[in-house]
Amino acid sequence: MLFDSGKETLKKEGKDILLKVATIIKADPQLVSRDYQVAGDTDDQPFTHGAFKDNWGLSLMRAREVLVFLINPKEGGLPIAHWSAAGLADTDPVAPNTTPEGRQKNRRCELIVLPSVEEMLDLKSITQ
Repeated sequence: MLFDSGKETLKKEGKDILLKVATIIKADPQLVSRDYQVAGDTDDQPFTHGAFKDNWGLSLMRAREVLVFLINPKEGGLPIAHWSAAGLADTDPVAPNTTPEGRQKNRRCELIVLPSVEEMLDLKSITQ
């Protein structure tokens, strides 16, 4: 939905979705002050061409593209200090990589809300 297969450039549909996400986050003072990580994921099909060389490179560049879009003042406009990016390649699948549908589900970027130090000290508060 965000990217064409094997590409890191955001599609128009992906930008539209990310603008909606940014709008929701900006409208809530508690959400806008949280820390986030954009995690890029791929399927397990070998990616051996192009500038990224492998799935690690592709997943990281996709996460970077989402992050840059979200923090760009002319696009998502979210505060840069609260965002980071990570590339996970094919290490965290949500579906089996044995079917085209499963591989498609594994090609994604996730926005992860990072716990604060206070929450980490009181794990009970984030499990309720």
